[in-house]
Amino acid sequence: MECGICMEVFDGVKRAPKFLPCGHTACLQCLRRLPDNSCPTCRRHFTGPPEGLPTNFLALQEQKEARLDSTPRCWCSDCRTDPSPRCWDEDHDVLPVKRALKRQLQDALPQAAEQLQGLQDQCREEQALPALTLLTGESWDVTLRGGGRELTGTLRTSEEPLSKALCLLLAKRASLTKDRAAARDPPTTAAPTPAAAAAAPTPPAAAPTTAAAAPTPPASVPTPVAATPTPPAAAPTPAAAASTPAAAVPSPPAAAPTPAAAPHAARDPPPAEALPPRDMNVYSITYSGPDDKQQEKAAVLLDAPGVTRLIRVHCHRDPAWSLQLLQRAAPTVERLDVRHPREAHLRAVHAMPRLRRLHVHVSCNDGALWARPPELPALPPGHAGLQWLKVERLPRATTQSLLHAHGGTLEELELRVGTAGSREWPYSCGDLHSLLQQSGLRALRRLMLVREGDCIREPAACREQRAEVRRVLPGAEVRCDTCDVSRCRNRRGLGAASLHTLISIIGIIFIILCM
Repeated sequence: MECGICMEVFDGVKRAPKFLPCGHTACLQCLRRLPDNSCPTCRRHFTGPPEGLPTNFLALQEQKEARLDSTPRCWCSDCRTDPSPRCWDEDHDVLPVKRALKRQLQDALPQAAEQLQGLQDQCREEQALPALTLLTGESWDVTLRGGGRELTGTLRTSEEPLSKALCLLLAKRASLTKDRAAARDPPTTAAPTPAAAAAAPTPPAAAPTTAAAAPTPPASVPTPVAATPTPPAAAPTPAAAASTPAAAVPSPPAAAPTPAAAPHAARDPPPAEALPPRDMNVYSITYSGPDDKQQEKAAVLLDAPGVTRLIRVHCHRDPAWSLQLLQRAAPTVERLDVRHPREAHLRAVHAMPRLRRLHVHVSCNDGALWARPPELPALPPGHAGLQWLKVERLPRATTQSLLHAHGGTLEELELRVGTAGSREWPYSCGDLHSLLQQSGLRALRRLMLVREGDCIREPAACREQRAEVRRVLPGAEVRCDTCDVSRCRNRRGLGAASLHTLISIIGIIFIILCM
């Protein structure tokens, strides 16, 4: 098990699970960081130092049993794999995966940075061709085999320097050549004639599993009846061949893509095409305390998998349950509105692989989040990346790390921030252009500066701030929701009123005609 606040695994020392009088459990280190003696989940007060609270031995026991889980979070340095029960019993060198990774890369990263400087000049001509092929492709299916194990994944090339360096390194060190890559693909030119196909059906035409690996148009997906092909099903008749040129040569690739193409077809469709839209508005439930609406909350958790749009998730009233909700909906959520999150909630949101639109609103009274603002890491491999983002009162360091993580995909940003002044972030900001420049917003097309609430907005300072931002983001439209929007409203007020009247009249006529 892990602490619901910091998401670190419980142990018997620094992160010992401590049982609070209210019934919740948190690790000792998180309790030591609290500004007051209040439960981080329900905010109920407790007395005495955190060290004096009883240890939740049930949580430690469950963690020991969870080590047998199929998704390891630890690493055995002796066995060089995820730990088995024997590793724990024999006192092997078992570490959390992050700490084990840090140990492995302790001296490697500085040396790698030096070697990458000259890698481009070291590439020979025969290595430059596969390097260019990798760099200009949209995505590549990667398979690594060794030591009896196999790792597969998708490398999406982009303008990110690390992706380019990895492509160059693969071409240099893996000795890839175009000939070798072509040799691994089955030949597609030697397609059987209709007569040959009728005499001996090819395996791909009779294998539904192959077609299922990468969806094709319904006409080319064999049905269970076609699993035992008859001559008409295996190959079109001459008349059919004449009327349908595309079916004249029923080659194996037409029924099922080649192995190299199948994963690409299965992974690359955008989320909107792959999943049917499904909304869930949880405002009334998430705005209740931990002891309220237990049945409704259990039903929502059961219904969360498959949701694509999650609306009004208020995390501060029942942090533990709202965290469960975010985690259960994470695999499919593409649009999310989350309010008053803690660090654990932000990290759960950051781990959502399909998320494209995010609105995050933080309370200025959330002392825990503002006392130690979390910094979010780079996106894990295979994540879609945000296209639209609205940020309200998120700590500066957290905001910048969030922008940096999605810098390659973020196209529209609405940022609640003030102009230069004496107040703290985000109510005033005198170096917004510097923050945005350091965030690497390579895809940004539109920036809206939101001046709601207590944000400072002096007209002259607003003009200066927007001019500075435009200099560092020359490809983006930079606007203020007060200056630009009000001016736009004044210019088109009469036209907008006339338009609304016209729409109302059309609606009334439509209703009358339909009666």
